[in-house]
Amino acid sequence: MRYDKKHGWTTTGFTLIEILVVVFIISLLASIVFFSGDYRARARDFVRTSDMDTLFTGLTMYKLQYGFFPCSGFIQSTGDPNPFQFLVNKEVLTGALSDPINDGSPYQYAYSTFKEAPGGRCGAIVHLDIDFETESECLYGQFADGSTKGIGHCHSFFPHPPKCVNPWHFVNDPSDPNGSYDISSSCEELWDIGENGMTGGGT
Repeated sequence: MRYDKKHGWTTTGFTLIEILVVVFIISLLASIVFFSGDYRARARDFVRTSDMDTLFTGLTMYKLQYGFFPCSGFIQSTGDPNPFQFLVNKEVLTGALSDPINDGSPYQYAYSTFKEAPGGRCGAIVHLDIDFETESECLYGQFADGSTKGIGHCHSFFPHPPKCVNPWHFVNDPSDPNGSYDISSSCEELWDIGENGMTGGGT
């Protein structure tokens, strides 16, 4: 809009200032949307890291009481608001723990255990799978690239990795940006596959 002494205000076009104001407003709105999404992702990852710490603390208390961790082949949190109810029942966790998104694509918690040696006692080592949206610390574990801090799929072994060939044996599937996991045959005989998740400690 322009002002002409002869014709007054006219609408023949936009001034440079008007265009700059519009561009500034659009940029501001776009940055708000972008950063708000990033903050939400970081907040969810903070919950995941906190849950991992809480879970490992609870599992340590469980082991002190029973001498081993709750044996399990594989427990996934997808669709389950509290996959670790057996720890709540034993009063080593005070409440439910599940991924903030928990839809399995790929965001979920997965829990399993390993033996120290073939034929040994189940529940000697805890294996926890968790996925992060932003750069986060993989407690007691590592990401697909071998780093302890990163984005994507984190594999944790507690209190230490099983004594087998390459316990972190990753198969990088091009269709899966987070990578998929394939356990090596020497580790498979240590995995407590087929256990029900509550062996020894009960429900």
